[in-house]
Amino acid sequence: MTRISGLEGCPQLQALWIQQCKIQRIEGLQSCKQLHTLHLTTNHISRIEGLEELTELQVLWLNENRISSLHGLSKNVKLRSLWIAKNKIEKIGTALDSLVSVVMLRQRLFAPLYLWLKL
Repeated sequence: MTRISGLEGCPQLQALWIQQCKIQRIEGLQSCKQLHTLHLTTNHISRIEGLEELTELQVLWLNENRISSLHGLSKNVKLRSLWIAKNKIEKIGTALDSLVSVVMLRQRLFAPLYLWLKL
């Protein structure tokens, strides 16, 4: 499996794990409006995209990919947990400013970093 496809008939899907599949793009999830947990670890994803319509998304695992920027999450305002260890991210900047619900952010640049935000 190298592409996310065939989920058009799964509008009630709430959790999805696709790991170690060489996925290159986040796509094919637009009909999964109830998705609240998405694990896409250990793939070949280089950009955060295709999540705009997943407004119920609360937990996102993107560890061990090729992501260099956190842009693409501004519509996911219910996101509470974001795991992004072992990517190519050098700085977070303002990419997460619209995500006031993010409680836990896991980022590994040179050493593990845990950030807890109190709301």
